[in-house]
This record gives sequence, C-alpha cells and structure tokens, in this order.
Amino acid sequence: MKVGHSQVDTERRKALKKLAVGLGALAGCAVLPERWVAPIIGNVVLPAHAQTSGRTLAACTIDWIAGDQTSDNISFAVYGSVTPPGAGVPINVAFETTGWVVTGSFDIVTDAAGEYSLGIGPNHAGGGFLTVGATVTSSGASGTASCSMAVPEPN
Repeated sequence: MKVGHSQVDTERRKALKKLAVGLGALAGCAVLPERWVAPIIGNVVLPAHAQTSGRTLAACTIDWIAGDQTSDNISFAVYGSVTPPGAGVPINVAFETTGWVVTGSFDIVTDAAGEYSLGIGPNHAGGGFLTVGATVTSSGASGTASCSMAVPEPN
C-alpha cells in the first residue's frame, strides 16, 4: 500500500509537536531555581471594594437594667464604639446567657460619634440566668469585642 504525501506530512507534524513539547519542558526545568525563596513584594494595591476603613472595634460594655438570677424577666444593654468615629458602620451584636440559655443576634449601625447601643430584654424565660455575654463584630471595622457580666443575685 502506498503512503500519500499528506499522510507523511501529518505524521511528521505530530512528531515535531511532541519534540517541541518535550524540549519546552526540558528548557523550563533548566530555569527553575535549586531551592525555593520567598518572593519580595514591594507594594500591594487593593481594589476599592477590598480596602478597609481603618476602623477598629473598641471594647464593649454591658449595663444591667433589670432583674436578677431568680427573675422571670431580665434586661440589659450592650454598648461600645469604633475608632476613629464614623456614622453608619455596620455592627452585629450576638448575645447569650448561661443558666437559662437564651441567645440572639442583632444588626445595628453606629451613630455620628461612632457609638452603638442595643437594649436587650425583657426576656421571658422563668429565672435561672447566671451570666450574660456579648460578641460584637463588624464588616466595616476590624477586630472583635467581647464582654460579659454575672447576673445579679437576688436581694
């Protein structure tokens, strides 16, 4: 059977492609360093949507409003701030109690002074609260603030 000219060209073309790929891989290996070194980065520029405001959450505080460890209803407030101050910074306050477990999470924003406050309660649970705690986070400020306090004992 006689082999046509175009079939020989096709086979030759395939062989040359394989040879080129093999030589390229070999050349690539020749330029690799003997050991890895950490790259040196001079500057990093973040896109506008990825840049942070430079704000940080300050410590939070819990103020007791009403009730004690035997009360059916307790009330307290969580407050704090961001630095530097700024209005409209999104804040999430997640709280929990021990003893009689009650949890919740609320989204609020800071006022013009960069402060936030959230009143919680009265919580109807039938007494038995021992502590209350809060964890504060923000998508507009770095850090996390946590605070807690013991529920007052009855008088």
